[in-house]
Order: sequence, then C-alpha cells, then structure tokens
Amino acid sequence: MVKRRFKRRAVAGASSAVLMAWITIGLGVAEARAQVPECQGFAAEIVATPGTPTYGTPERDVIVGTSGRDVIHGLDGDDLICGLGGNDTIDGGPGSDILVGDGPSIDQSVTGSGNDTLLGGPGNDILVGDASSVDQSVAGGGNDTLRGGEGNDVLVGDSRAASLDASETASGGGNDRIYGEEGRDQLIGDSETGFGGAASGGGADHLDGGAEIDFLVGDSRGSFSGSSSGGGNDRLYGGEGRDQLIGDSSSGAVGTATGGGSDYLDGAVGNDVLVGDSSTGTGTASGGGNDQLVGGEGNDQLVGDSRSQSLGGDTKEAGNDVLLGGPGTADFLTGDSEYIGNAYGVGGNDLLDLGDDGGEAAIGDHNTRFTNGGTAFGSGNDRIIGGSRNEVLIGDSSVGVDAETPPTAGNDVLDGRGGNDQMFGDNTDFFSTRTYGTAGGSDTLRGSDGADTLTAGPRNDLLDGGADSPDECDGEAGTDTAIRCESTANIP
Repeated sequence: MVKRRFKRRAVAGASSAVLMAWITIGLGVAEARAQVPECQGFAAEIVATPGTPTYGTPERDVIVGTSGRDVIHGLDGDDLICGLGGNDTIDGGPGSDILVGDGPSIDQSVTGSGNDTLLGGPGNDILVGDASSVDQSVAGGGNDTLRGGEGNDVLVGDSRAASLDASETASGGGNDRIYGEEGRDQLIGDSETGFGGAASGGGADHLDGGAEIDFLVGDSRGSFSGSSSGGGNDRLYGGEGRDQLIGDSSSGAVGTATGGGSDYLDGAVGNDVLVGDSSTGTGTASGGGNDQLVGGEGNDQLVGDSRSQSLGGDTKEAGNDVLLGGPGTADFLTGDSEYIGNAYGVGGNDLLDLGDDGGEAAIGDHNTRFTNGGTAFGSGNDRIIGGSRNEVLIGDSSVGVDAETPPTAGNDVLDGRGGNDQMFGDNTDFFSTRTYGTAGGSDTLRGSDGADTLTAGPRNDLLDGGADSPDECDGEAGTDTAIRCESTANIP
C-alpha cells in the first residue's frame, strides 16, 4: 500500500454538496505529480495494492484502486474512493462518502464497465457503479451492486455527469442491483446528468428503496432542463415510506423524459406514486412499456405510462399495463398517461384493479386534472375492477370541465364489485354525470352490489346493475341492453 499527500487540482464544478465539501476543505492548491493517480480530480492519498485489502484511516481519505480487482475499506471519515477498473468491492464505512466503481475523472470523458460492489455504510453517501465526471460525458455498463446503508444516499447504477454543459451526456446499460436501505435515498438504475445534459440507459435493474421516503428511477434521470430516456425491464420496490417509483426515466422542471421498458413496480407500505414509464416536472413525458404496478398498503397513485405537471402532452405509445391498487381506501389508478391540462394519444389495453378495499377512482386511458378544462382521449380496450368503496370507474378518458370533444373510445369491461359506484363506459367529465363526445366503444358495465349509476355512451353496450340496491342505468345512445336495473333511461 502506498500513501501519498493529498493535493487538489482546480475543479470546474461540483457534483453535489458532498463533493463541494471536498473542494472547500483547504487541502492545498499545488498540482499533484503526474505519476500520482487521481479520483475526481483529487490526488490519491492511498493507492490500492492488487490482491491485498486496502484500508483508509479514521480521517478523510482519497483512495484510488488499480485496473485489477480491488478490495477497499474507507473506514471512518468522509472518503473519496475510485475503483479505477476491474471488479471491485468498495466499502465506504462511516461518514459521508463518494464511491465510484470505475472511471475516476473530473474533466475528461470516461468509461467504466467493471462488475463492482459498493457499500455506503452510515452517512450521506454518493455511490456510482461505473463512471462519474463533473465536466465531461460518461458511460458505464457493468453489472454492479450498490448498498446505501444508513443515511440519505444517492445511488447511481452506471454513470453520473454533474456538468452544467447541456452537451454532456451520461449513459449506461448494466444490470444493476441497488439497495437504499435506511434513510431517504435516491436510486437511479443507469445514468444521471446535471443541469442540462442528456441521460440514457436500458439495463434490467433491481432497485429496493428500503425504509423511509425514497425516489427510485429504473433507467435514467436528467436534472432541470435535460432529457432522459430508458427502456430497460426493471424491478422497483419502494419499501416502507411515501415513495415515488418511476419505471424508466425522469426529468426535471422543463426537461423531456421517454421510456418503454416492461417494468415491475411495487410500492409496498406507504402512500406511494408509481409511474410505469416516464415522469417530468412541467416538461414532456411519454412511454409505452407493458408494466405491472402494485400499490401495496397505503393510499397510492398509479399511472401506467407517463405523468407530467405540464399543460399538455401527446402520448405516441401506450403499453398494455396491469395496475393493482392493493390495500388502501384512496387509490387512484390511470391506465395510460396523466397531465395537468391535455393528455391524449393511443390507449393501451390495461387491467386496473382497485383491490378488495376499493379506492377513489380508476380511469382506463388518459386523465387530466385541470378543472378549468382540458382534452383527454384514448382508445384502449380496458378491464376495470372496483372494490368495496364508492368509486368512479371510467372506461376511456377523464377530461376537465368545458373540455373539447374526445374523438376515440375503446371497448371496455367495468366491474364495480361492491359499493355505490359511478361507472362510465366511454369518455367523461370527471365532475359530471354524462359522457363527453360522440365516440364510443361497445362496453360492458357490471354494477354488482350497491346502488350504482351506469352510463354507457354512444355505442351498443351491456349494462348490468347487479344484485340488491336500486341501480340507475343510462344507455345514452346506441342499441343497449340493460338487466337488473331498477331505473333505466335511453334503453330501447
């Protein structure tokens, strides 16, 4: 093991508050000698010896591995450790550490692909499976295992670029296993960029948030105005706490996010938000993977494809998703996409099940939450199952009041299963009692127990009020069939 004095190179930017701490601790300004390896622009204090475990000190250390297989233990202190290359095992130990499995650069394009194991330990850590850079593009594709441990950690499976330059990119496609464990963690399966870069990834990753409130992204995350894309088939588990799970990609306030992987998302315990493909702040989100979303215990919001706070979006693709609300009495399920204003495009053939306990609402295709107006339409052939509570079930899309006329509708099956439900076979104003537009599918509406209200739409539909309680059935238009309905309207 070789130990050298720590010296710092000029740094163009900072990747996080943890990295800023390294830059501001006054470690000297002299240039490190060329033969001294570096980690994120800092000269190594400790250089690993191949085949021998390498240990840090109780203080802040900069440790750099070799191109071979290294085993590195940071011990106490806020350490900065780069594996450099090979299939490494890095344990940061107590302290707020930065662990990078492969590429060590701060101002050069780097690539890493080792199959690494990174252990954060107690403290607020940053773990990057393959490559990390502040000022340049990075790429990585190793099959890594990351464990955050105690503390509020950021874990990135493949690559991370913290540049403010919009031209810089981060990409990765390794099949990683990432565990947040205790603390409020951020888990990104493949890649992440800073202010305005592009992040992409497509690995088949396994993410487990663990306890507390976590943020999980299956493939890539682009900050603020950047773009992100991904299509890996990922498995995300929220664990305890109010978690947000995004199957493919996420972008910041005005960015764009696209995705299409066939993902499995399980919110577990807590009031969670699950999005099958992509999500943005006020930017554009789209995706069409065939996903399975399980809310678990708690009052959850599930969106099968994409979600944005933007006033409008066009979903070019929509996957055939399965959304299961699970235990909880205020679940809200949307089969395809959700926007504040307009949400429209093709519709997937989805299965939505609010669970035995029921929920608030289930919408087969698209949904808007802009109460002053909006447009939402889709044409998936969906199956929607309610629960024991009083729910709103909508076969196609839900639009804001004073909405434009939706032009499409699918052939849906709605089953109330229990409770006093409001059921709409086609497109509707969520706050109204009528169908919007002239388009209609040939739908089947089953009220089951409870005093239900069934509204069919323009086509030839089957309305079954179910046993017990007085049910109201309105065919609206078309040649409809109504059975077990105590009150009927517009039925031939």
